[in-house]
Amino acid sequence: MTTHSGASTLNMRTTIFSIRIFTAAMIAALSLASCASGPAVVQLGSLEVMYANVYVQGPAERLPSKDFGRRQRELKEARSHYLASAKSLGAELERRFPGISAAFKAGEAEPLLARAGKDDVGLLYWISAAIMSAYSLDPLDVELSMRIREVKALMARAYALDPDFGQGSLDEFYISFYGSLPASFGGDKELAKHHFEEALRKSGDGSISAYTAYAMAICVPAQDYHEWKVLMQKALAVDLSKFPDRRMANDVARTKAQWLYGRKDDLFLETEEE
Repeated sequence: MTTHSGASTLNMRTTIFSIRIFTAAMIAALSLASCASGPAVVQLGSLEVMYANVYVQGPAERLPSKDFGRRQRELKEARSHYLASAKSLGAELERRFPGISAAFKAGEAEPLLARAGKDDVGLLYWISAAIMSAYSLDPLDVELSMRIREVKALMARAYALDPDFGQGSLDEFYISFYGSLPASFGGDKELAKHHFEEALRKSGDGSISAYTAYAMAICVPAQDYHEWKVLMQKALAVDLSKFPDRRMANDVARTKAQWLYGRKDDLFLETEEE
């Protein structure tokens, strides 16, 4: 049994490493494919966001405090990937809906967004993910903060068109969006809870990242250690083999969840059991 588990872990790491190499190559291709458009741009843009999140930002955040300089450099690199993705996906959005960039600035994008169809949901989602991922690494970026209304409009249209996209991916986005933003920027704890419940329902309770997103966005600011602990234990208890379609995403999310669980004393002032 131990040997089988070790082999499975090795195979998973090898697969992830191979995907990392493939993704990096695809990102390089994106910089050369200036004439690319349509689904190819969305696929490449999504790959860049995932690459930055999994292989740059994630490892950087887990670096020890003594590596602060390296951590900052790698987070800056991750942010540059998010911004590059937002730029390429933004160009594709403009190609599909000419004039939409100016319309967003004027607060008049709704008629153009109304023309979006179900085939556009991936684009709407990934450009939103790219913008908010970059913003999360620098909340003082005024230019990005001014695009939060744009993200809200893009995601509202995406959710109206296909609320089940990615087995709850839109709901998981909303957990962090509504849970982390201040009310003045559109944050809403009740909506975060609603989308958390929806994400679990749509994933069949099989999304580790949904549990961790809600635990970090809601429980940590409220210093609710006991609820956080329950959610994190549920996240770590998810059986990866029961959700093969989510296997790689859950494997990555479990690594993060394990790291977060080990940092409970850094996240909470009080962790004593009642």
